[in-house]
Amino acid sequence: MTPRSAAAPFFTSVFVVAGAALLANFLSTVIADVIENATAKFQEVGKKEVDLGALGATAAPLLSWWLLGVAFGRLHEGWDWGTALLFAVSATSSIGLQALRSNDDASLLFCTLYCAIGVPLYTLVLGRFSLFIVERALQQRQRQIRERAAKVVRDCSDEALQDMFSMYDVNQSGDLQEQEIFMLLQQLVRSPVTEGDAEFMVREFDTAGK
Repeated sequence: MTPRSAAAPFFTSVFVVAGAALLANFLSTVIADVIENATAKFQEVGKKEVDLGALGATAAPLLSWWLLGVAFGRLHEGWDWGTALLFAVSATSSIGLQALRSNDDASLLFCTLYCAIGVPLYTLVLGRFSLFIVERALQQRQRQIRERAAKVVRDCSDEALQDMFSMYDVNQSGDLQEQEIFMLLQQLVRSPVTEGDAEFMVREFDTAGK
């Protein structure tokens, strides 16, 4: 791509960064559904929570790398700020959207090393950003699951609750074991809970119809 105006490089740089962020958001939403089915296994290998501090620490090397690319464009190639910034960002995100205009060996060698290191670095930051979004999505999903289960329990009468718990008390010991609680919760959150669902359970389990 060859910019035709002074504003074009700045617009393209912002467009590339914003587009990558939107793509990461979309992919993380899709990946969240896959991760949800493997959450237990994911926790067994020791998942570490990704916070803003870790995300910032990961992004710092990429920002420093972009500054290096801008300095190369300004000092060695003699580009304006917009073209230098476009090269710095595009060379790591798309491997050469803004191509070099010079043919000297030093420029070609620098560009080769810049892409070889910058592209994996950019991918790493993008991946950590996706994990940050997925982490929040999984936490929200867990809250929704607990709220659904609690809603069903709150809207049932005492007699309905006794009948419901007794259905999953396999050995009829009077106490639900861990596996039995798991089956109960799994049934409660199998589908979205509505007011009609709660009323149905009350009618089914409460002989007094209350």
